[in-house]
Amino acid sequence: MKKLIVESCLLLCFTSAWLTAIDQDDTLSNVENYSENYWNYVYDLEATYNGKQKILKEAANQSTPFKKLAISYVLAKKEGDINYFDTILSLCSNKDDLVQEQSCNALSLLLRHTKKNKEIQTICFGYLDNLIDSEKSESRKLRVAKTRNEVSLSIKASDTISNLFENSKSKLVRDDAALALAEMGSFDNVKGYLYQLAREPTVYGKLAQKIIDLKKTKSTEGHNRYNFEPLEKLIEKLITFYYKPSDINIDDLIVKAMKTVAAELDPYTVFFTKDELKGFKDAIHGKYGGIGAFVSLRKDKAGNSWLTIDEPISGSPCFKAGIKNGDKIIEINGQITVNMELEELISKLKGDPGTEVKVKVVSPRWEKPKEITLIRSVINITLCNSTKLPGDIGYIQLRTFSVGCDKLVRNELENLGPVKGLIFDLRGNTGGDLMATIGIAGIFLPDDKVVIEQRSENEKTKNSISETLKTRSNNKNELKNKCLDIPLVILIDGASASASEVLSGALKDHKRAVLIGEKTFGKGSVQHILELDNYDNEDKGALKVTIARWFTPSGQTIHGTGITPDIVIPRNEPDLLKSLLIDKVVSSGAFAKYTEKYFDKNKMLFIKLAESDEKKPLLYPGFAEFYVSLKTQLSQDDIREVLRFNIRQRVQDDTEKRFICDYEEDIQLQSAIKELMKHCKVDIKNIPQYSVMSD
Repeated sequence: MKKLIVESCLLLCFTSAWLTAIDQDDTLSNVENYSENYWNYVYDLEATYNGKQKILKEAANQSTPFKKLAISYVLAKKEGDINYFDTILSLCSNKDDLVQEQSCNALSLLLRHTKKNKEIQTICFGYLDNLIDSEKSESRKLRVAKTRNEVSLSIKASDTISNLFENSKSKLVRDDAALALAEMGSFDNVKGYLYQLAREPTVYGKLAQKIIDLKKTKSTEGHNRYNFEPLEKLIEKLITFYYKPSDINIDDLIVKAMKTVAAELDPYTVFFTKDELKGFKDAIHGKYGGIGAFVSLRKDKAGNSWLTIDEPISGSPCFKAGIKNGDKIIEINGQITVNMELEELISKLKGDPGTEVKVKVVSPRWEKPKEITLIRSVINITLCNSTKLPGDIGYIQLRTFSVGCDKLVRNELENLGPVKGLIFDLRGNTGGDLMATIGIAGIFLPDDKVVIEQRSENEKTKNSISETLKTRSNNKNELKNKCLDIPLVILIDGASASASEVLSGALKDHKRAVLIGEKTFGKGSVQHILELDNYDNEDKGALKVTIARWFTPSGQTIHGTGITPDIVIPRNEPDLLKSLLIDKVVSSGAFAKYTEKYFDKNKMLFIKLAESDEKKPLLYPGFAEFYVSLKTQLSQDDIREVLRFNIRQRVQDDTEKRFICDYEEDIQLQSAIKELMKHCKVDIKNIPQYSVMSD
């Protein structure tokens, strides 16, 4: 009897295992191709993951695209292995539209699932940003842009969606883009379109109606009913049941809850802790405690991103320690910097003046990395720079609208002396202080001219906040009289935002300046700092809250639409293939080695070439031999351009003098120069330095 029971149990176990294997095979076969139940089968596959990893991994190598997608999705979600994310990313560029669509859907889910994994997020975002550029089909480009914006908004993705909404000839693409913009928080910019779309008995029409209904519901909900009991109960449950209560810091939880509440409204409404508020104010005033360098992320041969020095600020701790352009900081206080977010790395370098930060630096000048201890100091950033270009053209670059920067602009104008025309460069300027912006507008516009209209829809604050801001008569008469009639060009791009858009929009509406470059970012909202007393019984925090929207003197909204230049000139950025080839050569260290080999012996020549090399590669010593050694598909002119960039950086290090601009390679700046020369009726061909400009 016992034997029979044992045999029956064994048979039952065998049968169960056999049936499970059959189910597994059936599930895999179900995801071979796409069907309406495809994702149900994928979730079935996920449910049977435990104990089946080997089968899944073997099947992933030899599968149809949809089967590969299903398996990679399950393994990426369960194991977090970047290789399976890479597989899905590659499927996002699959030529089959259905494969691409479902791959983008899968990646969207995974990006939400891996929000805290910065490495995965960075790799995925980088790939998607490149894919946006390379996709030719509007529908496919839109799909990728929406996926890129899934977790955090990207300027490139958002601009792509906006451009497709405004310019696509396909109604389906415009419909899809309008819905995406509404989900991104730009409901007001597409409201009229959505109301029309909601009339249609289509899937998009129904979605538009749901968004409109949700918007109405939110706007009519009472704002005076604050029931914090659910939050209190949640915290109580955490304290009672969480397996490791020592990890629970109630103050930290409250701070995070406050940040979440503020962030729900719009990207610019933010809760600051005491330290964050200090950092924000320092940035507005153009000073902070740190090492003193402009930095960025650059990739190595393996595709990993490293914190790289773009330019050490003269006299700063970084400069004094001998850290130069192109050097990479691979560790900060013992923490490896690879593939970390730029903002996080910068925050680790900043700190109170007088405190230490230990960095490990890799440089082509050294045989091995060096550990350097830097003493942070107060860094005063040069926010405004100027130079006089050939042909008596004045050039002013403003990095940010810091408090009082209108005085800096006046000083630079006086230092320039007499000029035939002026180029005011606001590219990359993300905004700042509004009053300084009004002050700068007053340099170029007569008194009492409208600069911006500020409007609020909040009945409680409308009367105090809504106002029309005009130029004031607080400028030196001599300077003002000179600047009122001077021919003016404003350079703008997709990173010009907020105060940059206020100034360029006002000067455009008053027909006072010609705008050249690219459409601006479209950040036309006003924020105000409200300090909160003792939110954590010790420190003061603050709320940076959106209180109004901005409109240009002609009544055009800035928010979500931006300012369109009079002359559109895209940046001369290389295509994807060319960028990859350049990155490959740069990461090999060849340019750094060339510079080290030839610079000291040819210093005066290189100083001249840094200013202008007439686009002649053979002016560089040993260029022919250097080019052959690279074994690259890039042209000699491509290599010359990158080599000159490296030489300019080395000259800056050596002379402690920044190059403010580069009229030889910057096609937007070239367009501005040509516009001013035409206005002044000067034949540009008579100015030898501009011979490198194409017609």
